[in-house]
Amino acid sequence: GAITAERPTGAVLVNIIPREGGNRFSGSLFSAYASRNLQADNIDDALIARGVSTSSNLDKNWDLNGSVGGPIKNDKVWFFASSRYWGYNNLVANAFINKTAGSNPPVYTPDLNQQAIDDSWLGSASGRLTYQANSKNKFGLFLIDQGRCLCHQNVSATTAPEAARQARSPVNHLMQGSWNAPITSKLLFEAAAQRYLFQQEYFPQGTVNDTTLSVVEQSTGLNYNAPQQGRFRHNSWIYNYRASVSYVTGGNAFKTGFTLQRGDRQYIGNVYGNLNLQVLNGVPRTVTVNATPYVYLMHLNRALGIFAQDQWTLKRLTLNLGVRFDNHVESIPEEHLPAVQFYGPRDYSAISDVTNWKDLDPRLGVSYDVFGNGKTALKATIGRYLQGETIQFAAAMNPVNTAVNSVNRTWTDRNGNFYPDCDFSNLFENAECGQANNLNFGKPITTTQFDPAIRQGWGKRGYNWESEVTISHELMSRVSINAGYYRRAYGNFLVVDNQSFAPSDYTFYNFPLPADSRLPAGAGSSVVGLADISPTKFGQVNNTVTFASSYGRQFDHYNGFDVSINARLPRNVLLLGGVSVGREELNNCDVVGKVDNLATAVTGLAAGTAANYSGFAGPSSLYCDIKPPFQPQVKLQGRHPLPWGIDFAATFQSVPGPQILANYALTSAQVAPYLGRNLASGSGGTTTIGLVAPGTLYGDRVYQVDARISRSLKLGGTKLRGNVDLYNLLNANAVLLQNNVFGPKWQQPTAVLPGRLLKLSAQLDF
Repeated sequence: GAITAERPTGAVLVNIIPREGGNRFSGSLFSAYASRNLQADNIDDALIARGVSTSSNLDKNWDLNGSVGGPIKNDKVWFFASSRYWGYNNLVANAFINKTAGSNPPVYTPDLNQQAIDDSWLGSASGRLTYQANSKNKFGLFLIDQGRCLCHQNVSATTAPEAARQARSPVNHLMQGSWNAPITSKLLFEAAAQRYLFQQEYFPQGTVNDTTLSVVEQSTGLNYNAPQQGRFRHNSWIYNYRASVSYVTGGNAFKTGFTLQRGDRQYIGNVYGNLNLQVLNGVPRTVTVNATPYVYLMHLNRALGIFAQDQWTLKRLTLNLGVRFDNHVESIPEEHLPAVQFYGPRDYSAISDVTNWKDLDPRLGVSYDVFGNGKTALKATIGRYLQGETIQFAAAMNPVNTAVNSVNRTWTDRNGNFYPDCDFSNLFENAECGQANNLNFGKPITTTQFDPAIRQGWGKRGYNWESEVTISHELMSRVSINAGYYRRAYGNFLVVDNQSFAPSDYTFYNFPLPADSRLPAGAGSSVVGLADISPTKFGQVNNTVTFASSYGRQFDHYNGFDVSINARLPRNVLLLGGVSVGREELNNCDVVGKVDNLATAVTGLAAGTAANYSGFAGPSSLYCDIKPPFQPQVKLQGRHPLPWGIDFAATFQSVPGPQILANYALTSAQVAPYLGRNLASGSGGTTTIGLVAPGTLYGDRVYQVDARISRSLKLGGTKLRGNVDLYNLLNANAVLLQNNVFGPKWQQPTAVLPGRLLKLSAQLDF
């Protein structure tokens, strides 16, 4: 059913009952390991023909954890403690060490004998104390400390190892206290308070220093030499509180309470050398000029939720009635930034009530026992859920962010030193650089204004309505079938409108499709409805963020159908599985023709099913209506006990393949015959167009079978369980990700289903 009124957002909710220890000492040890020596190769001629020379296989992974709990004082005080250390080193398909990393000029030379590795580790230690003060009052204290390193984050066939950042969490502490009081058999009080401190840091690799510049090859999408961001850090201080009271009788269950979150978040950003370079087929084309470092801070004053819900059972009918009030307030403190390269000192006043949203959201559900025998249930739910938010809006509205911290300029490397020799303080064309695409760069002003109508009042926060109708029927004892229809509809979309532009300031053009049999349209077809701003308006920015509904109708809907079966058969045989078919439709055609900026980006519900809008220059309506096909997902799992205490379990899944796009980088010279002039960015400018409509072209489906064989042994007061896992039992080699940059590596796989892997694990309970 739907999420109750206890939460503001809709999501998958997992109810976990934490272990507390007890009056008997007990514990467990678990370990698991796998290495490349236990994995099969699954690269075949078909993949080799698509440019795959290496697979996404494992180097090694490991998992070590242990726990212990018991009494400090019987029937009064207990403890439970656990720790875990786990990680992986994965070989990355078609990604290699750059033999010439750090060279001048920068060059990417793959070392085909050294495959890139995505390496990561995570560590965790936690402890819990439970104090039973008396029969009516129980108190708990929980502490956890975690650390991690994603040591080559996002390394891939399009991100060279030296351009992948290290993501580390040196501070990740949580402390929580709780109180639980069953005053009577019908009345329960609960309360908890939590403090969470988190610091995330991003570092470049050791070969990168403060002057190393990142390079992106536009024809393939490859980022090499350095990350596009340098050192980056964000710090969070979050405080959560909750309390509730429940009253339960035979046919009625009532609960009311509140949740409150407060906190702060700080961002510190830096780009090495303050320049990012882009080349096309090795020829310098564009430079992104950045004004860093910068620091900015946001406050979450309160995210307050007050809820009440009631469940009534009337014969065969059960009603779930709930309502939730939310008040979300963010603010920005006074900020003072020292002078940096390209920017003088900046001072910004505080902004109170960045948001002051108020929402009243119903949660309604009904269940009906159709025949009165408990074997067939018809259920329906509907609820309004809020868009997830902590301080993202305050971050977007922060004056440090709404000032212009980066601009793009065309770059012609006339002297061949692979460095843009320009006067960057002069925003107009000079030396090797064209005019900046935003003439407000370097000015201590904000270029984006936020409409007060989207920040204050009732019903202004992003939301979605979720509804479902399901039926469950018991076919026979311990065998049931379930079917359901699910719908989600999103609202309160935002757009960015550049007030400096009007629709008449754009020139529209069509561009012929390149000759490639893999493109869905036939020969002679064109991409229709591209737009480029007038050169006289280029670089002028005066943005307003407001509701899309101010311009027209926009929608984002998901509709899906599920059918599943749950069979618990004799001799502990288990069979679960089903089919899910759905699609997300996105449309802003009524909006983009009236908004003079980039097309609105709408993040979909089901990532990979429907794409974001492609961001082509407005007011183009190109690809404004996305309707992907219905694509089924099939998932099955089963378990069957075998002789000698052996358990056999297996899973099967069939899911859609990756979406195929074709983003084509064009020079001004290529566009000019169809546009009738150079691009607004100048003769050295580039633009990117989409040759394939989102939601229309997909790769082959992904099929996977996994299996596990387990056996348990009792050794006195201990129990030992051993497991042998076989991932990708049939050694399939489906493509999971591919290059969507139209060029020499278009559709080249960047991630392939790893080959068959044998993994060993064991658990000892004592």
